[in-house]
Amino acid sequence: EAFLVDSGRHAGALVLAAWWVVLFFGGGALPFVTGEEVAAVIAPHFGSGLATILTMVLHIGVFVAKLMLATVVLEPVRNRLESLGFERALGLCWRYAIPFALLNVFVTAQWLIGGGVV
Repeated sequence: EAFLVDSGRHAGALVLAAWWVVLFFGGGALPFVTGEEVAAVIAPHFGSGLATILTMVLHIGVFVAKLMLATVVLEPVRNRLESLGFERALGLCWRYAIPFALLNVFVTAQWLIGGGVV
């Protein structure tokens, strides 16, 4: 029974890490490189069909690598927050997480409006 409880806890941590990857780390996208650029580099060597498949495999690999990174970051945080209690963890979210998330939204909007890469 303890195995099932631990498995459920780890599955929940993986789902949370997957949400982090999709929402904050760009999913399976490579940083600073588009999928078309990767396919254009691979296509002369393997053909366009295989280049598309290899690009998809690369994006899945990038997503899994980001998922592992998010899991490594989240697990110690989860273990520490268990000892804090619900009220203190909620206070930390209101004081730090929400302001940083709003700052992230405004900085990203300014960067996109100011001529950054879309």
